[in-house]
Formats: sequence, structure tokens, C-alpha cells
Amino acid sequence: MNNIRNKRFLLGLDLGGTKLAYVLATAKGDFVYQKTYPSPYRIMSGTLEQEETPVYIDTILHDIPLEKRVARYLSETEADFLDKAGAGPILAKGMSLCGKTWVKDGKIMMIGGNTPVRLAEQDKDGRYGIVVGSMQEQVVAANDGNAAATAQGMYYQAVNEIPARETGYIILGTGFGFGVPGYFATTEIGHIPVPLMPEALWQPCGCNKRRSTPCAENYVSGRGIAATCERLLSLQSRGLLGEIEKQLAWLVSGEAHPDIEKTTLKPAEISAEMVMKHAKNSSDGMAVRVAALAAHVTAYCVVAVAYQFGLQRIGIGETVAMANPWHVDAIARIAAGLVGDSTILKPPLTIELTPVNDPGQYGALSLVVPESDYELWAGKMRRIKV
Repeated sequence: MNNIRNKRFLLGLDLGGTKLAYVLATAKGDFVYQKTYPSPYRIMSGTLEQEETPVYIDTILHDIPLEKRVARYLSETEADFLDKAGAGPILAKGMSLCGKTWVKDGKIMMIGGNTPVRLAEQDKDGRYGIVVGSMQEQVVAANDGNAAATAQGMYYQAVNEIPARETGYIILGTGFGFGVPGYFATTEIGHIPVPLMPEALWQPCGCNKRRSTPCAENYVSGRGIAATCERLLSLQSRGLLGEIEKQLAWLVSGEAHPDIEKTTLKPAEISAEMVMKHAKNSSDGMAVRVAALAAHVTAYCVVAVAYQFGLQRIGIGETVAMANPWHVDAIARIAAGLVGDSTILKPPLTIELTPVNDPGQYGALSLVVPESDYELWAGKMRRIKV
């Protein structure tokens, strides 16, 4: 790859809970080289709730103080990546980080659900943050949801002539998240509590160590869909499903559903993929009800953030959404009924499957793409419909 040594590139860094992904791209949006490394936060054994749970960073850099290890690891992996890529000068670097992201005293800081506090430093105000690097003129960092939203916003602005700031991106996959372009606080949509959710359906959540919660993510994410179905099957086996069904009625009011008691699903085979497959063809009453609950809760949350941020178009992506476009259509239909003839939102509020091919992949890079190049990058990001 020595032929690219003298060219100039954009560097993207996507730091997640299990992997660290780098991508090198030309200014025109062409990917040149990609490589992944273990995330410093990857859990090696146990669970994150245990204070001393071993994570990947514990297996290396033993002579480096805990609060300096993540920044050193990122520096070393970046150097290794650029060396293997044979890359020349970097024009700019975008960082997509799995948690709340901010800059303090020239340091890029983050803290999230998959980031052990023991790796963080504490400032004079008592706030904990993990240092991931130093702030430089050509470096931009953001929460991963907002980074993905920035990529999608580039597309909407270039192709649909919608200001990027009036768009939002919903993560509907293993987890449930939300972001808006250029917004650098964490938008914790997944932890909006669902009002009047029967307590029997509350579930453990990463936002609370001591008790179960009615967080939206517990019902709409891939993990939540499977867990909700398992909980309903457990209630059915104890003869308690009828009462819970009455309590759930308000959440899915106005729609006819098959009998929730008529199900062929078994606890040992439950997965989000299985539940959504049965719900799609209405072959299983419980699967249909779980999917309907997920669609309604998602729609309530989407409408809430649309009002909060003044959005006119919201794209939904990630695994659950991409595998079930019909589910996205249901969310859009429910949201349309909630919004009605709103005098606050710019009509119409459009909710759709994201038109971008993997906004997460482009998220970090999009943070450093100049607005003059949005149209060029939009063509690279366009999702091919099948």
C-alpha cells in the first residue's frame, strides 16, 4: 500500500463495548483500509456490575496507571493501523464513542454503560470520565448515536434538502438509542420510562444496579423483545397472563390482535428474530402482541424526541429495523396517529427505514466531512434497496 503514502486521508475511529474499529477514507468518501481490534472495554469474564470485572485493557499495559490505559491503547492501536495501512498525512480524525462524550481541559472524555469507572479519572467537581485522547484542531468526537445521526443527516441534507439539524437517527438493534447531527450530549432515549407498564414486566437494566425498571429499551430492543416474550411465557405458565393482558390493553388500544394465549413459542427457543418472524405473518398471538408493544413504545419515544428537537425526518436503522421493515412501517403509522395535525412540528413528520447503508460505519468519518462534500458522500452512503 506504499502507493498511498503521500496521499491525505480522513481517519474514523469507532469505539464500542466489544470492538474498536478503524477506517481510512479518501476525502471523496472511498474506504481505503479497515481493521478492528478488541475494545479496551470488552468483558473477559463475569459481568460489568461486578466492580473488578476483568476487561481487555486489564490484560495489557500493566505498567500504565488505570486512568491512562485507554488513551495509551488507542494511541498504540491507531499507530499500528496507520502503519499497516501505509497511510500518509491525516487531514482529520472523527471519533465515535460508546457513551457520554465531552472535552475537559483539553482532554476528550467519555463514560458509558460499558465503561468501568475504575478506568476513569475524577475531576475537581467529582465527575468521572475516561480519557480517550487529547483535543486537537482536526479531531472531533461524539457519542456513537449522534455520530451515526450526523452521517444520516449528511444524506438527508444533500438528497432531500432537509437541514441536517432537523433529522434524527434511531438505533433499533440489540439496544435502543437515538442521536441528532451536531448534538454532543448523550440522548438516552432507551431509558425513558414507559408509564403504567405492569410491574411484572419490568426488567433489569444497565441504568440501575439495584432494581428492575420499565425503561423503553426493555421492550423495543432485540434484547428487550426476547426478554419480554420470555417474561410473558413465564406469566402464562403461572396462570397470570390474563391480568397482565388487561393492564397492557391501553398500550395497544384501538387495534385487533390474535389471542395472546395462543402461542407455540417455547422459552428455550426465544430470540428477537424468532419473535419477529412469527409476528410478521400473524401466526402467533403472543409474538404479535410483543411486536405491537415494541412498536407502540418506540413510536411514543420517537414522537417525544421529535417534539423535543424539532425534527421533521427520522431514520431507523440497525439489526431489528433492517430485518423487519414492516415493523418500521408500524412504528411510523402509530407515530402519525399520535402527531395528528400538529401545529408545532413541521408537517409531515416522516419516520422511515434509514436510507443510509450502515450509518454506524460512516458515523465517525461524518464528523469531519466538510459540508461542501455532503453530496459526494451521500452517493457513497446510499442504501441499495432490495
